[in-house]
Amino acid sequence: MSKEKRSFERSPIELAASFGLPEDEQTGQIIDISAGGFCINSPSKQRIGSEIRLAIELDDEERITVTVKVAWCNKDEVDESYRVGVQILPNRSPDFERFYQFYCDLMAQNG
Repeated sequence: MSKEKRSFERSPIELAASFGLPEDEQTGQIIDISAGGFCINSPSKQRIGSEIRLAIELDDEERITVTVKVAWCNKDEVDESYRVGVQILPNRSPDFERFYQFYCDLMAQNG
């Protein structure tokens, strides 16, 4: 019996991301993605349940911002970073719509 709780198919990916206040912006990397959320490598621990505005670089010329909620946070003992699972908080913003289109295109490519 599978312990998988995900509702959406996920795909490995490498996307640069940043979050936090402008004077204390942190950078991380998205390492897998689904229509409902993704996993980020973060330099610091994130509080479960907190909402974060996350800027994602889809490519060299396109950066979007989505709001996510921290679902889990685990320390990576190898490099002392954290793996953070986040849930995307859906809305009708153009950036959310663009993210969803990006995800659909990615899944079609990985077929």
